[in-house]
Amino acid sequence: MHGHASKVAFLALSVAFFAPGAVRAEEGTPSEIVFREGRLAVAEGDYVTARNKFAESYRLEPTAGAALNLSLAEEKVGRFLDAHTHARASTKLLAEDDERRSLAQALLARLEHKLGRLRFVAEDHVNAEVTRDGIPVDRTQWNTVLFVEPGHHAIVIRAQQHADRRFELDIAEGATLVVPIVLGIARPALNPLQDAPRRLPEDGPTRTRAILTTWGWTTAVGAIGSGGLSLTMGALALDRKGLVDRECNATCSEEGLGASRQGRAFATVATVAGVSALLFAGASFTLFLVRPRQHDALSVGLGRVELALRF
Repeated sequence: MHGHASKVAFLALSVAFFAPGAVRAEEGTPSEIVFREGRLAVAEGDYVTARNKFAESYRLEPTAGAALNLSLAEEKVGRFLDAHTHARASTKLLAEDDERRSLAQALLARLEHKLGRLRFVAEDHVNAEVTRDGIPVDRTQWNTVLFVEPGHHAIVIRAQQHADRRFELDIAEGATLVVPIVLGIARPALNPLQDAPRRLPEDGPTRTRAILTTWGWTTAVGAIGSGGLSLTMGALALDRKGLVDRECNATCSEEGLGASRQGRAFATVATVAGVSALLFAGASFTLFLVRPRQHDALSVGLGRVELALRF
Protein backbone atom coordinates (compact mmCIF):
# COMPACT_ATOMS: atom_id res chain seq x y z
CA MET A 1 0.00 0.00 0.00
CA HIS A 2 2.80 2.39 0.94
CA GLY A 3 4.77 1.54 -2.23
CA HIS A 4 1.66 2.22 -4.33
CA ALA A 5 1.13 5.56 -2.56
CA SER A 6 4.74 6.58 -3.23
CA LYS A 7 4.35 5.73 -6.92
CA VAL A 8 1.16 7.78 -7.07
CA ALA A 9 2.98 10.68 -5.43
CA PHE A 10 5.73 10.43 -8.03
CA LEU A 11 3.26 10.46 -10.88
CA ALA A 12 1.28 13.31 -9.36
CA LEU A 13 4.42 15.38 -9.07
CA SER A 14 5.42 14.54 -12.62
CA VAL A 15 2.01 15.62 -13.88
CA ALA A 16 2.30 18.88 -11.95
CA PHE A 17 5.71 19.51 -13.44
CA PHE A 18 4.93 18.49 -17.01
CA ALA A 19 1.40 18.26 -18.25
CA PRO A 20 0.91 14.90 -20.02
CA GLY A 21 0.54 15.16 -23.72
CA ALA A 22 1.75 18.75 -23.78
CA VAL A 23 4.93 17.75 -25.58
CA ARG A 24 6.13 14.66 -27.38
CA ALA A 25 8.80 12.51 -25.68
CA GLU A 26 11.54 13.73 -27.97
CA GLU A 27 10.68 17.45 -27.54
CA GLY A 28 11.68 19.93 -24.85
CA THR A 29 14.90 20.96 -23.16
CA PRO A 30 17.48 18.30 -22.21
CA SER A 31 16.33 18.65 -18.61
CA GLU A 32 12.69 18.04 -19.56
CA ILE A 33 13.54 15.04 -21.74
CA VAL A 34 15.57 13.27 -19.06
CA PHE A 35 12.92 14.16 -16.47
CA ARG A 36 10.26 12.36 -18.51
CA GLU A 37 12.58 9.36 -18.76
CA GLY A 38 12.73 9.37 -14.95
CA ARG A 39 8.93 9.52 -14.80
CA LEU A 40 8.69 6.44 -17.04
CA ALA A 41 11.18 4.61 -14.79
CA VAL A 42 8.97 5.39 -11.77
CA ALA A 43 5.94 3.99 -13.57
CA GLU A 44 7.92 0.78 -14.14
CA GLY A 45 9.08 0.63 -10.52
CA ASP A 46 12.75 1.14 -11.44
CA TYR A 47 13.69 3.69 -8.79
CA VAL A 48 17.45 3.40 -9.33
CA THR A 49 17.10 4.52 -12.95
CA ALA A 50 14.54 7.12 -11.90
CA ARG A 51 16.93 8.51 -9.32
CA ASN A 52 19.72 8.81 -11.92
CA LYS A 53 17.43 10.50 -14.43
CA PHE A 54 16.05 12.99 -11.92
CA ALA A 55 19.58 13.74 -10.71
CA GLU A 56 20.66 14.53 -14.28
CA SER A 57 17.56 16.69 -14.79
CA TYR A 58 18.29 18.59 -11.56
CA ARG A 59 21.92 19.07 -12.61
CA LEU A 60 20.87 20.51 -15.95
CA GLU A 61 18.12 22.69 -14.50
CA PRO A 62 17.75 22.85 -10.68
CA THR A 63 13.97 23.26 -10.50
CA ALA A 64 11.66 22.52 -7.60
CA GLY A 65 10.00 19.61 -9.44
CA ALA A 66 13.31 17.96 -10.27
CA ALA A 67 14.56 18.36 -6.68
CA LEU A 68 11.35 16.95 -5.19
CA ASN A 69 11.19 13.95 -7.53
CA LEU A 70 14.89 13.30 -6.96
CA SER A 71 14.31 13.32 -3.20
CA LEU A 72 11.45 10.82 -3.50
CA ALA A 73 13.57 8.51 -5.66
CA GLU A 74 16.50 8.72 -3.24
CA GLU A 75 14.20 7.82 -0.38
CA LYS A 76 13.06 4.73 -2.26
CA VAL A 77 16.67 3.54 -2.79
CA GLY A 78 17.66 4.21 0.84
CA ARG A 79 19.75 7.34 0.33
CA PHE A 80 18.04 9.25 3.12
CA LEU A 81 20.66 11.94 3.64
CA ASP A 82 20.73 12.89 -0.05
CA ALA A 83 16.93 12.76 -0.10
CA HIS A 84 16.80 15.12 2.88
CA THR A 85 19.18 17.56 1.14
CA HIS A 86 17.10 17.69 -2.02
CA ALA A 87 13.77 17.84 -0.17
CA ARG A 88 15.05 20.88 1.71
CA ALA A 89 16.21 22.40 -1.60
CA SER A 90 12.75 21.90 -3.06
CA THR A 91 11.05 23.71 -0.14
CA LYS A 92 13.27 26.72 -0.81
CA LEU A 93 12.35 26.71 -4.50
CA LEU A 94 8.60 26.22 -4.10
CA ALA A 95 6.33 29.22 -3.67
CA GLU A 96 4.15 29.50 -0.55
CA ASP A 97 0.98 28.86 -2.55
CA ASP A 98 2.41 25.95 -4.57
CA GLU A 99 0.31 22.81 -4.02
CA ARG A 100 3.48 20.71 -3.96
CA ARG A 101 4.88 22.56 -0.96
CA SER A 102 2.84 20.57 1.60
CA LEU A 103 4.06 17.32 0.02
CA ALA A 104 7.67 18.52 0.18
CA GLN A 105 7.32 19.50 3.84
CA ALA A 106 5.75 16.14 4.68
CA LEU A 107 8.60 14.38 2.87
CA LEU A 108 11.17 16.45 4.76
CA ALA A 109 9.59 15.57 8.12
CA ARG A 110 9.41 11.88 7.20
CA LEU A 111 13.08 11.83 6.22
CA GLU A 112 14.18 13.52 9.43
CA HIS A 113 12.64 10.60 11.34
CA LYS A 114 14.67 8.17 9.22
CA LEU A 115 18.01 9.93 9.71
CA GLY A 116 20.35 9.89 12.67
CA ARG A 117 21.70 13.06 14.28
CA LEU A 118 25.16 13.90 15.54
CA ARG A 119 26.07 16.89 17.63
CA PHE A 120 29.77 17.67 18.09
CA VAL A 121 30.25 19.82 21.19
CA ALA A 122 33.43 21.66 22.17
CA GLU A 123 34.62 24.72 23.99
CA ASP A 124 35.56 27.74 21.87
CA HIS A 125 39.26 27.44 22.72
CA VAL A 126 39.58 23.85 21.47
CA ASN A 127 41.75 23.68 18.37
CA ALA A 128 41.29 20.37 16.57
CA GLU A 129 40.39 18.73 13.27
CA VAL A 130 37.39 16.40 13.27
CA THR A 131 36.45 13.92 10.54
CA ARG A 132 33.43 11.66 10.18
CA ASP A 133 33.97 8.67 7.92
CA GLY A 134 36.96 10.50 6.44
CA ILE A 135 34.90 13.65 5.71
CA PRO A 136 36.02 16.84 7.53
CA VAL A 137 33.52 18.31 9.97
CA ASP A 138 33.89 22.07 9.61
CA ARG A 139 34.26 24.08 12.80
CA THR A 140 31.08 26.00 11.92
CA GLN A 141 29.20 22.68 12.24
CA TRP A 142 30.28 22.18 15.86
CA ASN A 143 27.58 22.63 18.49
CA THR A 144 24.89 22.14 15.83
CA VAL A 145 22.81 19.12 14.84
CA LEU A 146 24.11 17.25 11.79
CA PHE A 147 21.90 14.77 9.97
CA VAL A 148 23.68 11.52 9.07
CA GLU A 149 22.73 8.19 7.58
CA PRO A 150 21.73 5.69 10.29
CA GLY A 151 24.32 2.99 10.90
CA HIS A 152 28.04 2.77 11.61
CA HIS A 153 30.33 5.82 11.66
CA ALA A 154 34.03 6.39 12.41
CA ILE A 155 35.14 9.58 14.16
CA VAL A 156 38.72 10.92 14.33
CA ILE A 157 39.83 13.92 16.39
CA ARG A 158 43.31 15.32 15.62
CA ALA A 159 45.24 18.10 17.30
CA GLN A 160 48.86 19.23 17.32
CA GLN A 161 51.01 17.73 20.08
CA HIS A 162 48.23 15.25 20.90
CA ALA A 163 47.67 11.64 19.94
CA ASP A 164 44.81 11.02 17.52
CA ARG A 165 41.57 10.06 19.21
CA ARG A 166 39.61 7.50 17.21
CA PHE A 167 36.33 5.82 18.02
CA GLU A 168 33.35 4.26 16.26
CA LEU A 169 29.64 4.54 16.95
CA ASP A 170 26.33 3.20 15.70
CA ILE A 171 23.33 5.46 15.39
CA ALA A 172 19.73 4.35 14.89
CA GLU A 173 17.02 6.00 12.83
CA GLY A 174 15.73 9.11 14.58
CA ALA A 175 18.38 8.89 17.33
CA THR A 176 20.62 11.77 18.42
CA LEU A 177 24.14 11.27 19.72
CA VAL A 178 26.26 13.95 21.36
CA VAL A 179 29.99 13.68 20.59
CA PRO A 180 32.26 15.73 22.86
CA ILE A 181 35.41 16.91 21.08
CA VAL A 182 38.04 15.74 23.55
CA LEU A 183 41.70 15.77 22.58
CA GLY A 184 43.89 12.69 22.77
CA ILE A 185 46.84 12.17 25.13
CA ALA A 186 49.22 15.13 25.06
CA ARG A 187 52.68 14.59 23.62
CA PRO A 188 55.75 16.46 24.91
CA ALA A 189 56.74 19.38 22.73
CA LEU A 190 59.92 18.91 20.73
CA ASN A 191 62.86 21.18 21.42
CA PRO A 192 64.36 21.87 17.97
CA LEU A 193 67.80 22.43 19.49
CA GLN A 194 67.86 19.42 21.82
CA ASP A 195 65.81 16.89 19.86
CA ALA A 196 67.07 17.48 16.33
CA PRO A 197 69.13 14.59 14.93
CA ARG A 198 72.79 15.20 15.59
CA ARG A 199 75.57 14.46 13.17
CA LEU A 200 78.81 13.52 14.81
CA PRO A 201 81.70 15.65 13.56
CA GLU A 202 84.05 13.85 11.25
CA ASP A 203 87.63 14.08 12.49
CA GLY A 204 90.66 14.83 10.30
CA PRO A 205 92.15 11.31 10.16
CA THR A 206 88.82 9.78 9.16
CA ARG A 207 88.37 12.28 6.35
CA THR A 208 91.96 11.78 5.15
CA ARG A 209 91.57 8.00 5.24
CA ALA A 210 88.46 8.19 3.05
CA ILE A 211 90.18 10.41 0.47
CA LEU A 212 93.33 8.28 0.29
CA THR A 213 91.30 5.08 0.08
CA THR A 214 89.35 6.44 -2.89
CA TRP A 215 92.51 7.43 -4.73
CA GLY A 216 94.17 4.14 -3.81
CA TRP A 217 91.41 2.13 -5.47
CA THR A 218 91.38 4.50 -8.45
CA THR A 219 95.11 4.02 -9.12
CA ALA A 220 94.75 0.26 -8.58
CA VAL A 221 92.12 0.16 -11.33
CA GLY A 222 94.49 2.20 -13.51
CA ALA A 223 97.28 -0.32 -12.88
CA ILE A 224 95.05 -3.24 -13.84
CA GLY A 225 93.88 -1.51 -17.01
CA SER A 226 97.38 -0.49 -18.06
CA GLY A 227 98.71 -3.97 -17.33
CA GLY A 228 96.01 -5.55 -19.43
CA LEU A 229 96.75 -3.18 -22.32
CA SER A 230 100.48 -3.92 -22.05
CA LEU A 231 99.93 -7.68 -22.24
CA THR A 232 97.56 -7.34 -25.21
CA MET A 233 99.94 -5.11 -27.17
CA GLY A 234 102.87 -7.39 -26.28
CA ALA A 235 101.03 -10.41 -27.66
CA LEU A 236 100.23 -8.55 -30.87
CA ALA A 237 103.88 -7.48 -31.20
CA LEU A 238 105.05 -11.09 -30.87
CA ASP A 239 102.51 -12.15 -33.49
CA ARG A 240 103.86 -9.51 -35.90
CA LYS A 241 107.44 -10.67 -35.14
CA GLY A 242 106.58 -14.22 -36.17
CA LEU A 243 105.24 -12.95 -39.49
CA VAL A 244 108.41 -10.88 -40.04
CA ASP A 245 110.58 -13.96 -39.40
CA ARG A 246 108.66 -15.89 -42.06
CA GLU A 247 108.59 -13.15 -44.69
CA CYS A 248 112.06 -11.64 -44.22
CA ASN A 249 115.08 -13.86 -45.00
CA ALA A 250 117.51 -12.23 -47.40
CA THR A 251 114.88 -9.70 -48.40
CA CYS A 252 111.48 -8.68 -46.98
CA SER A 253 108.21 -8.88 -48.82
CA GLU A 254 105.62 -6.09 -48.60
CA GLU A 255 103.70 -8.10 -46.04
CA GLY A 256 106.84 -8.55 -43.98
CA LEU A 257 107.65 -4.84 -44.05
CA GLY A 258 104.09 -4.00 -42.93
CA ALA A 259 104.28 -6.54 -40.13
CA SER A 260 107.60 -5.02 -39.03
CA ARG A 261 106.11 -1.55 -38.74
CA GLN A 262 103.03 -2.84 -36.88
CA GLY A 263 105.21 -4.86 -34.51
CA ARG A 264 107.29 -1.82 -33.57
CA ALA A 265 104.13 0.21 -32.91
CA PHE A 266 102.63 -2.59 -30.77
CA ALA A 267 105.87 -2.98 -28.84
CA THR A 268 106.02 0.77 -28.11
CA VAL A 269 102.47 0.82 -26.78
CA ALA A 270 103.12 -2.32 -24.71
CA THR A 271 106.19 -0.68 -23.17
CA VAL A 272 104.40 2.56 -22.30
CA ALA A 273 101.41 0.68 -20.87
CA GLY A 274 103.69 -1.55 -18.83
CA VAL A 275 105.52 1.42 -17.34
CA SER A 276 102.16 3.11 -16.57
CA ALA A 277 100.92 -0.06 -14.86
CA LEU A 278 104.03 -0.10 -12.65
CA LEU A 279 103.57 3.59 -11.77
CA PHE A 280 99.88 3.13 -10.98
CA ALA A 281 100.61 0.06 -8.87
CA GLY A 282 103.30 1.90 -6.94
CA ALA A 283 101.02 4.88 -6.34
CA SER A 284 98.18 2.62 -5.15
CA PHE A 285 100.45 0.74 -2.79
CA THR A 286 101.80 4.00 -1.38
CA LEU A 287 98.34 5.50 -0.85
CA PHE A 288 97.10 2.45 1.02
CA LEU A 289 100.30 2.40 3.06
CA VAL A 290 100.24 6.02 4.22
CA ARG A 291 96.50 6.38 4.91
CA PRO A 292 95.53 6.68 8.60
CA ARG A 293 94.41 3.47 10.24
CA GLN A 294 90.84 2.81 11.29
CA HIS A 295 91.52 3.61 14.95
CA ASP A 296 94.12 6.30 14.67
CA ALA A 297 95.24 6.90 18.21
CA LEU A 298 94.52 6.34 21.84
CA SER A 299 95.19 9.53 23.69
CA VAL A 300 95.66 9.93 27.39
CA GLY A 301 95.66 13.58 28.46
CA LEU A 302 97.41 14.91 31.53
CA GLY A 303 97.31 18.70 31.73
CA ARG A 304 98.94 19.88 28.50
CA VAL A 305 100.85 16.65 28.02
CA GLU A 306 99.26 14.05 25.71
CA LEU A 307 100.54 10.56 25.11
CA ALA A 308 99.37 9.06 21.79
CA LEU A 309 99.66 5.31 21.32
CA ARG A 310 99.31 4.31 17.66
CA PHE A 311 98.03 0.79 16.80
